[in-house]
Amino acid sequence: MPAIEDYALIGAGNTLLLENRNGSIDWLCAPYPHSAAICAALLGTREHGYWQMRVDGQVETTRRYTDAGMGVETTWITDNGVAKLHTHIRVESGSAVLERSIECMKGECHVSSIFHPLGGYGSTPAQITTRENGSYQLSFAEGLTTDFTAPKATQCNEGALETHVRLTAGEKASWVLSWQCDSAQSDIPVSAVGQAMNSQVPTRWAQMVSRSVQVLTQLCQPSGAILAAPTTSLPEFFGGVRNWDYRYCWLRDSALTVEALLIARHWGFDCTDYAIRWREWITTQILNDPENILIMYGINGERELEEKELAHLPGFAHSRPVRIGNGAWNQYQADVAGEVLLCFAQLRHAGIMDTPQSWLAQKYLADFMCAHFDRPDHGIWEMRGQLQHFTHSRAMMWAGFNQLLHAVSAYPDTPSEQIHQWELFRDRLEEEILTFGVHPTHGYFTQTFGGEEVDASLLQLPHTGLIAWDDPRMRATIERIEQELGDDNGFICRYHTQVDQAGIDGIAGGEYPFVICNFWLAEAYAHSGEMMKAQALVDRLCDCANDLGLLAEEYDPETQRLAGNFPQAFSHVGLIRAVAACAINMGE
Repeated sequence: MPAIEDYALIGAGNTLLLENRNGSIDWLCAPYPHSAAICAALLGTREHGYWQMRVDGQVETTRRYTDAGMGVETTWITDNGVAKLHTHIRVESGSAVLERSIECMKGECHVSSIFHPLGGYGSTPAQITTRENGSYQLSFAEGLTTDFTAPKATQCNEGALETHVRLTAGEKASWVLSWQCDSAQSDIPVSAVGQAMNSQVPTRWAQMVSRSVQVLTQLCQPSGAILAAPTTSLPEFFGGVRNWDYRYCWLRDSALTVEALLIARHWGFDCTDYAIRWREWITTQILNDPENILIMYGINGERELEEKELAHLPGFAHSRPVRIGNGAWNQYQADVAGEVLLCFAQLRHAGIMDTPQSWLAQKYLADFMCAHFDRPDHGIWEMRGQLQHFTHSRAMMWAGFNQLLHAVSAYPDTPSEQIHQWELFRDRLEEEILTFGVHPTHGYFTQTFGGEEVDASLLQLPHTGLIAWDDPRMRATIERIEQELGDDNGFICRYHTQVDQAGIDGIAGGEYPFVICNFWLAEAYAHSGEMMKAQALVDRLCDCANDLGLLAEEYDPETQRLAGNFPQAFSHVGLIRAVAACAINMGE
């Protein structure tokens, strides 16, 4: 069974790929992360496209990140020598350039490269043309054309470009794959890497925080959009059907990502450009169609993200179906506008003030919330069953109105009747939440109005300002989540996935503990004074990361395996937030 934790994220600009520790690139989409993969072995077999680099007789492998673009250096020790593989991407002169090189450091190494590119997620062969200078042109049915240069020993063999060479100490062989990319990629800032510039990050987690910042900035696209993850259909449960395409920009996820980057900015990481680019991007999407604000868009503002199944791919760990596109694009999720408005408030708090356009976009978000005020929704977890009034969703709407009312003093031309409407809806929401969103007997917040179940998203209620961390209702909620959603390993799931009487979930099968929810629990512990529990949980979650510090969406504590799309923005956002909560409450 393949392992998600064996992969490294490598990226720059619009290009993000996954390289296995064995030297195989098994996931590569171009020219955009949501484009068809030309290496899709991650979701199938080698018959679906890959680029393998290897050294004969390797007996030991180590790897590390080497630069701001998340290039990876893999060291192979063999019986006859030592070799290093360098894989990195750069953007130059309007081209994305993926370069791979193997250098013999000691002794003698027999090196192989097999590049078998396929279009359409492994469904159509590439047309390979040999040029007079010995390089190759690769053309794909989707319209992508790439250039490939390789050592002279390279030959084309049944659609694969193969190289077999012998290197001795000091010798090096290189391969380069390049294609045209957006000109905007050339001016994106270098990823924020390295250690924080002050001592406010607790030392025990400084390296994981740095890696999380690096991952999040890699998910920030030149357009300003921020991906939820660079992959599709990595399963939430091995062998299950909960396999979704995350290569898009969810407004909620991206807002939470920006908030995490603003925390990192306070620690000394240079994340300002990413936050401003996102604000400009999301402002554009809202202003383009303010009456039909979506929960997610393509990275260039695409609005229709039709969900399809790829029947020719067997799926990661035989988890089918493999999906591209995401049917949630046209869901109504009532929390989204509030999440975005909270992020705009955090931007202002960080000194990144509104522009006339961004303030107008926020007013449109308020109009959108007013127009859909009484409408039940699918919730933060994108339920595909019966619509509900989710307590978390209503609380985020409250937060949206509340933040606008705090900000409106800077805009004296705002009509008084509009301000009055915001106040009216905010106050109505508070009354509803504290009446219908609290269990009448046990005093904990419930997943839905009038319901019995809890949901890990309730751990976010204090962030809205609606309730204090030490409020008895919040403490009761934390205890209930531990009891109802916890497992024997000390992790929690986000909610009960079994289809209950209300049919809220609407999807077959289960899932593993959701990483960000566990970081939310650690955050709650820290803010409510349970520091030992908070630190222990953060330590345990950091141990779930792979050797490069990367986290997937979920974690299976029984097999100690990462699960779900990878690396996941949500998980790294949760880490930064939990560490910040621990730092504040530890006095660091």
